Amino acid sequence: MAPVLFSLVIFSCGIGENTMPDELIGIWMTPAPKYEECFFELTPKMVVYGSGHFFEHLDINYLLRVEKNQKKTHTLYTIHYENAEGQKLKLELFYLQKKGGRIRFKHQKKILWQKVREEDLSPYLRLSP
Repeated sequence: MAPVLFSLVIFSCGIGENTMPDELIGIWMTPAPKYEECFFELTPKMVVYGSGHFFEHLDINYLLRVEKNQKKTHTLYTIHYENAEGQKLKLELFYLQKKGGRIRFKHQKKILWQKVREEDLSPYLRLSP
């Protein structure tokens, strides 16, 4: 009985998965002027930050785990990842299901990011020719 109860406690506390949730996978951009040429991409195993024309700057990070905390109007995700230098980092974001899904970073609640389809990206951000 104790191992089952312990497993349930761990699961309900959101210890985390080691794969990105489907609703977060994609390329995210914002119309906020400060981030005009910026994007981030969440893949099943990576967190990628990019900026500039023709991917002038790409910061590729490797997913460690994702914690999920479901609320009534949104979901708080804590994404743990590691950069190329081995530094462990985390990204906390709110996922809002309305209008096809939107993201607000926990530390930048006023800026709204939206998922974009590859065909809607500016030509310099297209992943395929």
